[in-house]
Amino acid sequence: MRRRPACSGERQSETSRAGRACYTQPERSRRLAAQAVTLQLPSSLFERFKRRADEARRTVEAEILDAVAQAAPETEELPPDLAEFLVRLDAFEDEALWQLARTSHLSRDESAELEDLHLKWQSEGLTPAENARTAFLVGQYERAMVLRAHAARVLKERGHDISCLLQEP
Repeated sequence: MRRRPACSGERQSETSRAGRACYTQPERSRRLAAQAVTLQLPSSLFERFKRRADEARRTVEAEILDAVAQAAPETEELPPDLAEFLVRLDAFEDEALWQLARTSHLSRDESAELEDLHLKWQSEGLTPAENARTAFLVGQYERAMVLRAHAARVLKERGHDISCLLQEP
């Protein structure tokens, strides 16, 4: 008689008949390592998370975890295409760098949309589509700021006065 793999206990990692990975208890702890945090939330904030959780048919904990995860990005690494582009900035002519430094920003419409989404997130939460749009716009904003900062750095290193770039676009 063949034994089915256990999903906990002392057995090694295996794949069950259903195709799910089964892990020993120590492995599960390493994979799902978490820290318990106790928060005292104002009632109004808790009710907002509860309402969002109810609407999404999720737990309040899952909603709060999503909010925390969104506020603290996983990594500070640049996307490979952006990192490669930044390496090549040193070869750009001054005029191209000035143009990049002056024009790298969100459009007025995108900025207004991002601000509206942020206000909605604070007051009532966002739908999954709105979360995705927010993430996209924040990514575009961050990319523009990185491009702008690196172009300004190269210009400054070349002896240019970049004080005009410190004003809003």
